[in-house]
Amino acid sequence: MFELIHKLHVIFNEVKGLEAGYSSSSLDGIFVRIGEKTVFQMELTEIGDIKTHDMFDEFDKLPTVKNQTTFTFAKRVMEVLDVFKGFATGYTVVNMETFFFEYETILYKAKIIELGEGTIQEHMKEVLKK
Repeated sequence: MFELIHKLHVIFNEVKGLEAGYSSSSLDGIFVRIGEKTVFQMELTEIGDIKTHDMFDEFDKLPTVKNQTTFTFAKRVMEVLDVFKGFATGYTVVNMETFFFEYETILYKAKIIELGEGTIQEHMKEVLKK
């Protein structure tokens, strides 16, 4: 998972308007700030090999969640990832806090949590305390 998180960190920091960070003490997610204000946490879960796990089957397992803020963020992140070789993304509007992506041959789930305004470091410290 470290390799993936590091790759996402590099990708997001190359994109104007995004800033990313992660802690090596918690390798299940990455923190991303969009614009100058809002920080989001992306909790990552490895689902499995794309030969045996289908993104569309995973959509059916999600609860209904309507959250336009996290959905707007997720769409921006997916736009960024879709440009990079090795990534493919997908989502359902039934759950606006989760999207899926394939990286190389593995399917991942990314749950988006809006942490609020501030710096990535401030929010990372708070989340890692829990």
